[in-house]
Amino acid sequence: MLPAVFEKLLKELLQFCFDSFDGATEPTCFLLIGDSGLGKSLVAELFHKSYPDYEEDLGDRINSIKPIVRFSLPSHAKRYEAIRAFLKAIGDPRWDSSDSFDLKNARLIDYLRDTCKTKMIIIDEFHHLTQAMSSAEIVFTADWLKLLIKETKIPIVGIGMPWAQRIQSNNQQMGTIFTMVEELFPFKISDEDSLEIYCSFLNTLSSRLKKEFSIDAGCLIEPEVLFPLFISSNGCPKLIMKLIAHASSLSEVRVLNVKTFYNLYRFHFGSSKPNPFVPEYKDMKAVQIESSPDWDKSKKKIVLPNSRELSVRDIFTLGRSAGFF
Repeated sequence: MLPAVFEKLLKELLQFCFDSFDGATEPTCFLLIGDSGLGKSLVAELFHKSYPDYEEDLGDRINSIKPIVRFSLPSHAKRYEAIRAFLKAIGDPRWDSSDSFDLKNARLIDYLRDTCKTKMIIIDEFHHLTQAMSSAEIVFTADWLKLLIKETKIPIVGIGMPWAQRIQSNNQQMGTIFTMVEELFPFKISDEDSLEIYCSFLNTLSSRLKKEFSIDAGCLIEPEVLFPLFISSNGCPKLIMKLIAHASSLSEVRVLNVKTFYNLYRFHFGSSKPNPFVPEYKDMKAVQIESSPDWDKSKKKIVLPNSRELSVRDIFTLGRSAGFF
């Protein structure tokens, strides 16, 4: 169950990146950024599954072919720690050896080009490149990735928090390599277009639950569920889908309703805030995220995004007049 923007990423941007590999020319590299819970890892996982590993029998040996190699950058991602994580993801038995960086790098290139025949590299936690390291360390690691792309001609997809994009300003050449950038945001409901996108997302989830799991989830597009879901999640797609999945597992009659969501709310939030799945939901306030979080390098902490409170009653009136429900 994916929002339309995820479908676009899977079918267009990531595929375009994957198809840019020809082994001879510089490939198209891509940054997918956004706050936690917006589906970046889900996008990567689903695309990775579309190109699974397989074995190639060469007669005297069997190669493990990995069209896509995916790994996570460790925090404080100096290049030596990064290449160890990379080799471990590939399956190198000597990934944790005391070999020099140059030896590990030569082995990595051999794996990627000749053994695994890799066509795309996906790097999770890409923001670690620009977080809590000195400028010199960032340059060293960025230069290594730049040379890796040059040697292998394999496109890299970097996935991380919004400040991962700083790699473009911290290293001029990396800025010319990662030319494609897509940022994911939480849903909004403050205007007609945003509300329509949110309603369309829930309508898609409702249809798929009915088709794929025989669960009647028509209530998702009713105001008494639609708005409390937003209040509960602040528009975060991952949390919305988590609440719906939990509600589906609790429903014994395979029909979702307000009561189902009311009962499960305390399992997710306890008594930390009022349960919005009540008849008085229109009198409540919704919090809409207005910007992306950032990283304060001097204080080594995340700067929370800006947000604003919305009157659910006002948004209900907007949606009713637009004919969304």
